[in-house]
Amino acid sequence: MSRFLTLLLSLLFLWGCSPNENIIEFHQFKNARWFYKDLCEFNVSVSETTVPKKLKLLVRHNGNYSFQNIQLTYKIYSPSNKLIHSRRLSYNLVSPNMNWLGESACGDLYTLVLLLNKNFLFSLNGNYRVVVGHNMRDNCLENISEIGFIVSN
Repeated sequence: MSRFLTLLLSLLFLWGCSPNENIIEFHQFKNARWFYKDLCEFNVSVSETTVPKKLKLLVRHNGNYSFQNIQLTYKIYSPSNKLIHSRRLSYNLVSPNMNWLGESACGDLYTLVLLLNKNFLFSLNGNYRVVVGHNMRDNCLENISEIGFIVSN
């Protein structure tokens, strides 16, 4: 029975992972508290410079998050550590009928994938650095447990 369960879970894992997506890494916040000064850095290794990429951010929060939106900043630094892209974006986290957007696989924990850039072209091979911060008026965002960075074709 345990072999069957292991095989089933392995197949579900492989089926759920798209070959065009690469989650670079996650950043977890201690006690689900994201402070303004806590900038999240993600390293992106680029070996393909001819195909534009979609850049996405995965935000995971619980139902006690105090706001209906989140405002973010992100910056991309080249392999030579030169700032090449910077944006400030705002996203709604609730639907018009006031339900949390995203998926909830674990009760009160919601996961939402936010599109940062749908057509970003990395111009050089090498290691890029992506820095993400929140730009909300409160210094501490409570109930944000983690964010992840995704690059896809």
